[in-house]
Amino acid sequence: MLETLEDIEKAAVKDPMRVASLSAKSQLRKRFYEQATVFSDAKNINIHLDGKSIKTPGGEVLSLPNIHVGELVVEEWNRQEERIDPQTMPVTRLINTSIDGVSKDMQPVKNDIIQFAGSDLLCYRADSPEELIANQQQYWDSLIEWAGSSLGAAFSVQTGIMHVSQSNECIAAFGEHVNPIETPALLTALHSLTAISGSAIIAMAIYKGEIDLAYGWNAAHVDEDWQISQWGEDSDAQAFRAARKLEFEAAIQLLEALARK
Repeated sequence: MLETLEDIEKAAVKDPMRVASLSAKSQLRKRFYEQATVFSDAKNINIHLDGKSIKTPGGEVLSLPNIHVGELVVEEWNRQEERIDPQTMPVTRLINTSIDGVSKDMQPVKNDIIQFAGSDLLCYRADSPEELIANQQQYWDSLIEWAGSSLGAAFSVQTGIMHVSQSNECIAAFGEHVNPIETPALLTALHSLTAISGSAIIAMAIYKGEIDLAYGWNAAHVDEDWQISQWGEDSDAQAFRAARKLEFEAAIQLLEALARK
């Protein structure tokens, strides 16, 4: 790997949300290349910086699933200015994670997504106030219905925060849509959407094309948006939310690129 990237990329792969702490200009590496390009031959699609291939923090070849994903990654590298800021390279980090981690053992990642479904955000409803109840119903009810009709996963919904146990049949049915995934980058993107939204149902609905980015983001933040409407939001919370949305958007961009031929 190009040594100038090793430290910032390792930190990004281990904990993407921690990258914000590396964003002080004094801590970021200087841009050392003129141009990033997609290089494709009969076997691989790679990223070149000034004609030289790059590797992941784990030392693997940064090989892309298709040319469209390559274009997303190259755009991030070419968008860098005086210094390289991993916070602005979320697709690159997802690809690194998929190569260095997820591809080595995909089942634990699948299990984690399925486990999220067992305590999904959409299954826990407020008992007051009426405005919040209405907002949850507006965004969540249709997704619960979709999961039952399209995925065969009949989720139970309850009021309050006490754990609601989903049936074995429900979780098994949901798992049937996760376990067949064999593309590490796709699984990485799906896991990222699940973790950010707190909902495997939202993530799956985006992946299946049932909802778009805006609906998915709004559905994931019904409770948070209501709190903001009541109490406002400080600058730190705004910055954290903006960073999460960047990750959310990147995961969807990656899914869309993977779906293209």
